[in-house]
Amino acid sequence: MKNVKTGQVTYAVRDTKIDDKEIRQGDIMGIGDKGILAVGQDIQQVALQMVQEMADEDAELISIYYGSDVSEEQAEALCQQLEESYPDFDVEMLCEEIGVSRAQLYRKVKAITNLSPAEFIRNIRLECAAELLRTSQQTATEIADQIGFGSYNHFSEYFKSVYGVSPKIYKDKYKK
Repeated sequence: MKNVKTGQVTYAVRDTKIDDKEIRQGDIMGIGDKGILAVGQDIQQVALQMVQEMADEDAELISIYYGSDVSEEQAEALCQQLEESYPDFDVEMLCEEIGVSRAQLYRKVKAITNLSPAEFIRNIRLECAAELLRTSQQTATEIADQIGFGSYNHFSEYFKSVYGVSPKIYKDKYKK
């Protein structure tokens, strides 16, 4: 868990100055484990800047949790921007409107599936990929992109860990 970084986007409730950043009431702030990472008026730009401050070469996954103050369209737009900016990362989006906290969601999914929510979602995506590899004419690279993996290398690595062979070998096995 030491490699996990967290950040949240929220509104400033008063004027202040923190970490040499001028903050006005109503400003949007991106707060990370090491303090305030971004401040601005546009929620998308603040979120992107915050992720940029947090992302490093060891990062693989960006999870977006959003609540009732953000529309699904806004969350999807952010997700798309992050996928474009970080093609080697997996970007997932979960909605807090299901009525549970992230910790509760984690515990419930883990109790039912013995997987973290990220692993559970990734496995569903890999199942979809396996079906497409068996039945479609698309290349493994096209399928990786279609199911939302930003990097073919990450897709191939995860696929092989679940199915025991690379996506290309798996596809060749089912060629007709």
